[in-house]
Amino acid sequence: MDKLRNVSTDGLELIAEGKTAGVYAYSETEVLKVYFPFFPEEDIISQWDDTRKLTEIGMPCAKALEMVRVGGQAWCHL
Repeated sequence: MDKLRNVSTDGLELIAEGKTAGVYAYSETEVLKVYFPFFPEEDIISQWDDTRKLTEIGMPCAKALEMVRVGGQAWCHL
């Protein structure tokens, strides 16, 4: 996970917040799911992998497009 692109939430609208992450409007068709710092990176990667697998078998879910870093930690960009 060392070669992840760095992105910032500066200027992005927070559109939802849950127990483990905030979701920001990244573009008109994309969101950035930013996990809170207490959420372990290995769990973020596991959720990323699970989402990719669900997309591949045709389950209705958000499509994981890219894993990026925000503030030095890995986050999903959906």
